[in-house]
Amino acid sequence: MKLKFGYIAGAAALAALAGCVDEMGAAMEDPGAFACRERAVSLMRVDFDMTSATPINFDAFGYRNYSVNAGGVNFRCSVNDEGNIVAFSRM
Repeated sequence: MKLKFGYIAGAAALAALAGCVDEMGAAMEDPGAFACRERAVSLMRVDFDMTSATPINFDAFGYRNYSVNAGGVNFRCSVNDEGNIVAFSRM
């Protein structure tokens, strides 16, 4: 019984680690999209893997705009050149 529990605990730890690796990869790939997805996670109370952020354009102020989906709800997110969210609204 102990051995079986060890496998289950190990599998759970690997699954949690895989989720962290996905988030770390997203943060390095596009920090603006990552910030928008993290905001959506906190607002909608969904897992990170249930979110997506697609770049839309740059606006006149130089902000990068994203279309963010979190649990079936769409948001518009604007990020400055430092990766800080300057606007986040439901579409």
